[in-house]
Amino acid sequence: MTGSGTTASAGAGEPPAATEEFRRARDFLLRHREDYEAARAGFRWPRPSRFNWALDWFDRLAEGNDRTALHIVEEDGSESRSSFAGLSARSGRVANWLRAQGVRAGDRIVVMLGNQTELWETALAAMKLRAVVIPATPLLGPADLADRVARGRAGHVVVRAGDTAKFAGVPGDYTRIAVCGTGPDAPGPPPGWLPYEEARGFPDAFTPDGPTAAGDPLLLYFTSGTTARPKLVEHTHLSYPVGHLATMYWIGLRPGDAHLNISSPGWAKHSGSRPSCSARPTSLSTALCRPTSSRRSSNSPSGENSPAACSPPVRSNTRWAARSRSGSPASTPGVTRTGGSSVIAQRAVVRTASRLALPQSPQEEVV
Repeated sequence: MTGSGTTASAGAGEPPAATEEFRRARDFLLRHREDYEAARAGFRWPRPSRFNWALDWFDRLAEGNDRTALHIVEEDGSESRSSFAGLSARSGRVANWLRAQGVRAGDRIVVMLGNQTELWETALAAMKLRAVVIPATPLLGPADLADRVARGRAGHVVVRAGDTAKFAGVPGDYTRIAVCGTGPDAPGPPPGWLPYEEARGFPDAFTPDGPTAAGDPLLLYFTSGTTARPKLVEHTHLSYPVGHLATMYWIGLRPGDAHLNISSPGWAKHSGSRPSCSARPTSLSTALCRPTSSRRSSNSPSGENSPAACSPPVRSNTRWAARSRSGSPASTPGVTRTGGSSVIAQRAVVRTASRLALPQSPQEEVV
């Protein structure tokens, strides 16, 4: 493995070796986007011994970068946009605030939020802290949440204020954090819950308390439990962001593209489109998200050109039609629609990784 240090703070000094190694791999795939044989013959997985994607990659790309990183369109048509620089700064505040609440490296955090800015802020912040995120869909009920908190050994939960009641009967000694919002009608946190909005008063600059080993855990996903009890699957600080270089190549995203995602947070299919952990900011693209209940997803909002999309299976063929940069249908060469069966989509990424002669992103089952 190549040895490299993790940044002492975002944007400090020269880029570490891990950043440059990751950049070379990404740029190689972008250069050979239309030359599969050259990509297969020449690509090498980055293998740094230390790597923190949020600090060593995202924050460095975000310096002075006012391009849109996240564009959220609500059910009522209202929109919000966050730049790369804005997400970097806000996630730094959240990381500093979470640290003040007792979150430490290795702590496990259940994150149950919708497609909202706080989801991306929290994911980036947890990565900077070397905390471990356990994504949870807002569709879960109290019994499922009790199982996740117990078997996931969660020390903290971050949820929407409207979902806090689901935890009333969930036992455990864990920090309760409610995302309440800042509008005039925003509810306050229930008794015993901390308001996420307090993070706004903390500094942007974040200094990590130690280096991030590439093999440190980053994500713990519960499987769907379709045929058996849900299992925990681990991704590391290397396997997830580096593994999604194959996703970037398969989908064909390039700098400046927008990727439409209407999948539900909490499932791995969604986080393949999340700028905190996926190939989208790897290629400096924009993540364009809608609420999962949206019925207005038949076209890209506000004229946004979205050459790729990620949606639940039921929506992929009937609710959304991808449009290329020239407005042609999704069947146009070079325009990829990800959907249909999530299994098919995942297998396609695995096939791409295999054909690139890269080891598949390791997934360790945690019992």
